[in-house]
Amino acid sequence: MDKQKNRIRLLFWAGLFCGIGLLLFPGILRNWNRQKAESVMETYHTMLTHINEPEIRQAELSMEDYNEAIGQADQQAGLEEVYQVVQGEVLGILKIDAVQMELPVYMTTEERSLGQGACHVEGTAFPTEKGHTCCMLIGHSGLSYMKLFDDLCRVKIADVVSVTVFHKIYRYQVSRIDTVTPDRLCEYMLPDSEKHSLRLVTCTPIGVNSHRLVVTAELISVEEG
Repeated sequence: MDKQKNRIRLLFWAGLFCGIGLLLFPGILRNWNRQKAESVMETYHTMLTHINEPEIRQAELSMEDYNEAIGQADQQAGLEEVYQVVQGEVLGILKIDAVQMELPVYMTTEERSLGQGACHVEGTAFPTEKGHTCCMLIGHSGLSYMKLFDDLCRVKIADVVSVTVFHKIYRYQVSRIDTVTPDRLCEYMLPDSEKHSLRLVTCTPIGVNSHRLVVTAELISVEEG
């Protein structure tokens, strides 16, 4: 009888600890991935200290050339030149103070990158201060292991979004917020004003993912970072 009671007691405590572990695990995983993202951003800043100004200027020129060549046959050449200077997949850092969002910006939309930060959509412009072109960044929301674009739904008109690329901070002001079906996203890859614009895209509603939330912001200033 005592052995049976001990076995029941052991099973109870084992189940309790397993239950607590399951409840805490998502939070622990999110915290670990948050630290990983912060480490990626720190590495990006460290990398910039080892790149000289001529290389950075060449990368900026390559981004401008890429923007000019969007839709043309030689578009890919400009992309490769930017890759060479960046020396990795991280292009910059996205920050929205109003919703306490800060994420690395990756140059590809591969699933591995999408699970770690915001991703630049190939075929849309890089952030530059020249030309009235559109830069699109996409990101997941609703992931159990990482908080990425979850708070994009809390962004409001007139909020400021900044994208740091190399030593420049591009600041945009939110001018429009739309919810559209996935098949309409191609419409938002093109500029709709004479200003350089930024579009942030994620799935909505979280967990349903039937539509896409599109936050449009227009360039208001460029600062040295």
